[in-house]
Amino acid sequence: MGKIIFEFEKNIRERLALSIFSKKKISILNIRKHQKKQGIRKFEIELFSIIDKLFPESSIEINEAGTIINFLPGLTKKAKVFHKIASLRGISYFVEFILYLLLFNTIRTEIKIEGIRALNLDISLENILFVTFPLMRKIGLRDLRMKIFTNYFSLLYNTELLIFSSSFFSKTGFLVTHPGFFKNIRIVFSFSKNNSFSLKHLENMNNEFQEFHQINQRFYNLEILNKNIFFQTVSLVGESSTGCLFGGDYSSIQKKNINFWKKKIDQILSLLFYEIYKGSCIDGHTQIFFFFKMLCLNKPSQTELNVSNLTLASIEFFRDVKKFTGNVYSIRSKFRKGPVKIELI
Repeated sequence: MGKIIFEFEKNIRERLALSIFSKKKISILNIRKHQKKQGIRKFEIELFSIIDKLFPESSIEINEAGTIINFLPGLTKKAKVFHKIASLRGISYFVEFILYLLLFNTIRTEIKIEGIRALNLDISLENILFVTFPLMRKIGLRDLRMKIFTNYFSLLYNTELLIFSSSFFSKTGFLVTHPGFFKNIRIVFSFSKNNSFSLKHLENMNNEFQEFHQINQRFYNLEILNKNIFFQTVSLVGESSTGCLFGGDYSSIQKKNINFWKKKIDQILSLLFYEIYKGSCIDGHTQIFFFFKMLCLNKPSQTELNVSNLTLASIEFFRDVKKFTGNVYSIRSKFRKGPVKIELI
């Protein structure tokens, strides 16, 4: 079994997931070589802790300086796992990594994870719940579920998640090529107990956005009953006439006035409308989930996806996939300014 070598720390979650999927050993060298504080960070070590619990036969070697990692994935998988995040990275960073692993899951799995809610460094938990999870169900994980609990008095472990995935493993392809038009917009305001939104003022602002006309719109308020944390988050979920889902969000640990949130919502809306106008069927943040799923299919040639633009992370993912499996993604566009059609060949 040959070893695949990478340099630097970028895309570490995707590379670890590809290693487990392909059952190939990897080495990552020169981690943060050009930074003053070199080596792997605590939140990245958490990824290996999760892997060690899910795949207990895995071999993980990290040198003393933390600049070199050798990883050989285990072949057996545990069905029930509990992990408490010791770092200050938001819990959604780790949920996304777990979802990568569940895409090629073949056994019933229950994962309990505790940590802190995400801020702007990562996607919000609300966006994962209302956008990523429904999309994952559409591409094969039909019984995927998540329950969210709040630990009222804890500062470091204020959020607890239970993620359930059945043994059902769909290898059916998907065609996601027609974005349609926006039919529904949901705006979700979540906040800590000491930092509430004024729902009345926020609902009154919908007339200021011309894009909302003729679109079904709903506002939701989610209060997190924990006095030890302080945040405000706004998450937008757009659903098209063809069932496509788009999401965007913004979080703050400081209380902001209503004009600030109006501008943020306007910015996120503009991005969502741009995606669907350019012919994209998903937003940039969920691209890799679809590309990963293509690898797991019996007949990937029957699968197509349209996106407006590829993210840098997606381009890097394509390069890594070729190293691991030899598979190549076809990237085509019928029109110069039209959407890009992605297939696995």
